[in-house]
Amino acid sequence: MSQLLAPGSQFGGYRIIERVGRGGMATVYKAHQADLARYVAIKVLPDFLAADGDFRERFQHEAIAIANLRHPNIPAVYHYGHEGETAFIVTEFIDGGTLADQTGEPLPLPYTIDMLLAVASAVDYAHSRGVLHRDIKPPNVLMTRDGRPVLNDFGLARMMESEQRITQGAQIMGTPQYMAPEQCLGEELGPPADIYALSVVAYEMLTGRVPFTAATPAAVIMAQVSQPLPPPRSVNPALSPEVELVLLKGLAKDPGERYATASAMVQALAHARDATPGSSIGVTPTAAAAAARGGGSRGAASAATVGAPPSMTGDGSRNRFLAIGGAAALIVLAAAATWYFAFRSPSKPSAPVVAAATFGSAWTVGSPAPQKAEVPHGAPIWHAALAGPGSDFATPNLFGNSVSKVLIKEAPGYVDVAIKDANARARAMSSMPPRPGYIAEIQMAIRPGSKMTIRWITRTTDAGDHAMVMRSDAQILEYGYYLKTGGAAEVANNAPNPDLFTGKPFTLTMDITPDDSFSVFLNGEQLGNYNGGHPSTTGTMGLEAFGTGEFRVLSMAAYERT
Repeated sequence: MSQLLAPGSQFGGYRIIERVGRGGMATVYKAHQADLARYVAIKVLPDFLAADGDFRERFQHEAIAIANLRHPNIPAVYHYGHEGETAFIVTEFIDGGTLADQTGEPLPLPYTIDMLLAVASAVDYAHSRGVLHRDIKPPNVLMTRDGRPVLNDFGLARMMESEQRITQGAQIMGTPQYMAPEQCLGEELGPPADIYALSVVAYEMLTGRVPFTAATPAAVIMAQVSQPLPPPRSVNPALSPEVELVLLKGLAKDPGERYATASAMVQALAHARDATPGSSIGVTPTAAAAAARGGGSRGAASAATVGAPPSMTGDGSRNRFLAIGGAAALIVLAAAATWYFAFRSPSKPSAPVVAAATFGSAWTVGSPAPQKAEVPHGAPIWHAALAGPGSDFATPNLFGNSVSKVLIKEAPGYVDVAIKDANARARAMSSMPPRPGYIAEIQMAIRPGSKMTIRWITRTTDAGDHAMVMRSDAQILEYGYYLKTGGAAEVANNAPNPDLFTGKPFTLTMDITPDDSFSVFLNGEQLGNYNGGHPSTTGTMGLEAFGTGEFRVLSMAAYERT
């Protein structure tokens, strides 16, 4: 069976809506479960696993183990099974982006602690039930619409392994930048491997980069095993010595020198935040330095499995069966398995980014706000391309005669727009299939302190636009019909909405009917209706902004009405 399922097709009793992710471990689809009227995520595992004689037994064992996990920071597993020779897992659908959307620059320590405390709780809970994750990394930390982190993909790395391949080919699952040294060497794994990976995530959140990068994955693997850890304060001097000591201990080469639990590592970060200068927070500089350079006995099998339940350890007979070079050469690189989320508008040509934007201090934007009511979305019609070749924001219509006045920063999963001059203006208009009735939706956030007006519009076939307008000066949200020229407007309603201007993401929705009326929603809550007798058919959606400030667009899309 093909791994590419067409929208609208049936698979395992579910109706496929769209593909939302693809990697070496699985292809992920958004689907609809009609009998329970809910959206789900279906992870379809690669067809080649069907040739693995032991896979079905291992798949069932691991699927049952993760299905029995009940934790607020672990996605619920609804179902698992086979469709022909293809294995799949059905989980709750989480669509608020991932932690990876926020990395790339140092994040505030309090925010990092809050996020990782929740993730660490999930890790420790799974460990207490004999389940290792094996591939903790920011793309696997999903964000719900209320900003709650959820650690995804428990057990997938284990499902992908084969006892036969381990003994004959030594293919190891994982992402090199987040793999513990013992994982790079193909040793039996215990909780310390997950604690190491979570410590890499902490390092990345606080410094803006992972500890080890190289031209090839094999070189990253070798660095994880043998190279000293780059001191966190050499990357981000703003970190305190106390925070650095915590990261050094969490990233010790020797598993026995790391924290006993994931929560203990994050709690140590919290203590470091509140520590007075010079306090040891549970680890001495000497011990931390030794941990960073791999001091202690790395070869003791018992060190790698301290506190692990029997089902997670094994007899150690295959420990260290790979040399460093062999592990690097034979590993199945999950760099290729990192989920790829992108929106594409195929009709637009490739174009360069307008300007490399520098947006000042780190701006932490979580996931979109929770829906208060379900807006009836049908099958997807169109998504704006936010980044990469063909981005709808790569060549916006800029006013002010200087690109330095309007800066565009693209990233996977979002685009930032900063207007630096009150006389400047930016417009990004995108073509979509003409429709007489549809659901239009945008997810975005406005940086606190911005002094700007932002119009989100769908263009009609006469002289104007249906629009929702955010005015930060008056802290209001208004909607209605606006002429394309002349500035005249038929404002249906405006009301104070100060929450739109706090930096918290929100979702705006227009339910546009074929009879030329539309209803508007904020975070799923209906604000009102408008019927001005203007044609609803559109082939264009876009944004206009002027003033000074910054906003982030997380998604702009159209769906069929149901």
